[in-house]
Amino acid sequence: MNVSGLSALLPAFLALLLLPFSCAMAGESARILECRENAAKGDASAMTDIGVAYFNGTDGVGQDRAEGLNWFRKAAAAGNENAMNNLGIIYRDGLGVEADQVESHAWFMKAAGAGHTPAQFSVGKNYHDGNGVEKDFGEAEKWLLKVDEYPPAVRMLGVLEYSRFRETGEGRPERAAEFMRKAAEMGDVIAKYNLGVFYENGIGVAKDDNMAVLWFAVAAQGGESAAQLAIGRRFLAGEGVKQDYDEARRWLEEALKNGEEKARAELAKIPETARTVKFTGKAWGTGLRGLVDFDMELMEEAGGFSGEIVFEGQRLRIETGVMNDGDKTFSGRGTIAGSGDPEMAFTLFGKTVGRVLEGKIAVQALDGEEAEISFVAERPARVQTIAAGP
Repeated sequence: MNVSGLSALLPAFLALLLLPFSCAMAGESARILECRENAAKGDASAMTDIGVAYFNGTDGVGQDRAEGLNWFRKAAAAGNENAMNNLGIIYRDGLGVEADQVESHAWFMKAAGAGHTPAQFSVGKNYHDGNGVEKDFGEAEKWLLKVDEYPPAVRMLGVLEYSRFRETGEGRPERAAEFMRKAAEMGDVIAKYNLGVFYENGIGVAKDDNMAVLWFAVAAQGGESAAQLAIGRRFLAGEGVKQDYDEARRWLEEALKNGEEKARAELAKIPETARTVKFTGKAWGTGLRGLVDFDMELMEEAGGFSGEIVFEGQRLRIETGVMNDGDKTFSGRGTIAGSGDPEMAFTLFGKTVGRVLEGKIAVQALDGEEAEISFVAERPARVQTIAAGP
C-alpha cells in the first residue's frame, strides 16, 4: 500500500523564532536599550530578546544573523532554554549557518533537559527520524510522552506507532489512529491531514472516502499545504466530491503558494477553456415557486456552455448553450434528466447583468403543452463547497 511515503505523512514541523519579549514595552529603541541594560546585568531572557531582534531584523535593529547567533549563544550559556531551542532550530534548518543536525540535536537536548516543551518534541522527533542521532523508537517515545499534552507530540506519537508497525511489525495501526485523532481534535492541522490519509488508506480505521475528504478539507482550510494539494486533486478528478475546476484551481494555487511544487503539474491538467460557474436564486411559474441552482461549465474560447439546473428537486441537463458577449444574452437547450421521455425537452434563454442571470426556461411536452419558468439567480462572490469542520 502506497501512502506516498512516510514523508507525505510527516510534513516538516516548522518552529518559529517569534518569541515574546520579556523587556518592558516602552517603544522600539527604548526597549532594546533596556534589554541591553538588563543583558549587561546577566539577564539571559534579555540576551535572547536581543538575539531575536538581530536575527529577524525587528524592533529598530538591522538584521544581522551572525550577531543574533552570538546573542543566542550568550543567552544559552547563561541558561536560557529559549535560546538553546533557537540554536537547535538555526542549525537544523541552516538559518545563516551551514546546517548541522548533530549540533542541532545537541542544542535541542540542552533545551529539553531544561524543560522546554517544543525542544522535547524535537528530541523525540529526531530519535524517530534518526536526525542528528541514531534512530531509536524507544527514546523517541520516552521524550514524546513527556509532553503528551502538546499537540505536535501527540501527532508524533501516532506517527511513531505507525512507523513501528511498518518497520518492525510491533506497532498497532489502531493506536496510531487514536493518537492522530486526539491530536487533530486538539487542533493540530498536520494531524488533521494525516487523519485524512489514514481514512483514505484504511490505516487503523475503516477505509472511508467521505471522512478522508472531510479531514483533508478541514486541514486545507487550516492552511496545511499537503491537504490543500490533496483536496485540489480531489476536485480536479471528481473523487469523493463533485468535479469543480474552480475549486480545484483555488486549492491547488493555494498549495503552490505554500510550497507544494507538485501542485504546479496538477494545475496544468485543468482545461484552459473550461470554467465552472455556479448561480443560486429563485424561480417561479404557474403554480410553482422555489429555489433554483445553476451549475454551468463555460467553454470560454468557444463562447458555449453546458451544465445542470436544479429546481424543485428536478434536474434539467443543459446539453448545448451559447453565450453572446456582445449583448450579454444566452440561450440553450437540453432534456429533463431521468425523465425517460426524450420529448421532455426544454429551451433556456435570457441575459446576464453583472453577476446575475435572468431569463426563462420553456419545457415542451409531447401533447404540445408548454410550461414556462422565470428565474433570477446570482453568482456568489465565493461558493462554500466544503464543511467548516467536524
